[in-house]
Amino acid sequence: MYFIPDFDETTGFYGGANSYSGWYSYWGKVADGIFSWESAWPVRTTPNPGTVGGLFPGDVSPDVTVQTGALKNSKKYMMG
Repeated sequence: MYFIPDFDETTGFYGGANSYSGWYSYWGKVADGIFSWESAWPVRTTPNPGTVGGLFPGDVSPDVTVQTGALKNSKKYMMG
């Protein structure tokens, strides 16, 4: 089985290059990677962190942040 969960809004998930390594250590070999689909949501109405969606149609920056953290920690990444 290959497990790639979306643990959105957990501490360390959106860390990007400075990702909280404890988040990845906690899951160890249970999680093979992580999944996010922020850019699949409609445009967000406010620029506040923690809201879903990009700043404009086609904005994938929220997903790129998660991807950066995953790759830094030798995990696979899947975007919706």
